Amino acid sequence: KEDSKLKLTVTIICCTVTILFFLLYAYLFFFENTTVYSSRHAHTYDILNDYSSNIVEDSTAPVGIRKEYRTKLKNVNSSESCLCFYLVHHSADVYIDDELVYNLSVSKENKISNTTSSNWVTVPILENDSGKELTIIITPLFENVSGFKPEFLIGSHYSIVVSQFKADIPQLFIALLCIILSIF
Repeated sequence: KEDSKLKLTVTIICCTVTILFFLLYAYLFFFENTTVYSSRHAHTYDILNDYSSNIVEDSTAPVGIRKEYRTKLKNVNSSESCLCFYLVHHSADVYIDDELVYNLSVSKENKISNTTSSNWVTVPILENDSGKELTIIITPLFENVSGFKPEFLIGSHYSIVVSQFKADIPQLFIALLCIILSIF
């Protein structure tokens, strides 16, 4: 009997502490603010929209096509600039003035998988790349992803990662909640 009273007391204390923690967190989130001043420019990123795109028929490609995106690199003024884009079941080649600087492809030695799966392509862009032609060639590996159009981000790698993390917080929270609930 005392053992069950002790278990009940511990459960009530744990639940109370948890509720108080969440109330404190909610209060801090909604009512406590900070003010930030900075005279320095923070590195950000932009969505690259100024490009030409072509679909090239290629009998050697897995679904018979490759997509080419071309643009001139402008205003590269930071050592931490990069080009980032997300791909699902595509191979990718990135050229700067006809020099291959990045390649994502399926290894011919794979015994099980014939896909690159899901990948964030991240290519550092150097200051001396400003004014050069950027060519991105993506090749769909399956017919059902051939209509996929990537969004090209250019700028600070840190800013891109933080922005994507913020966008993914709801999914991460739900996944964490599912894991916790499956334990109990």
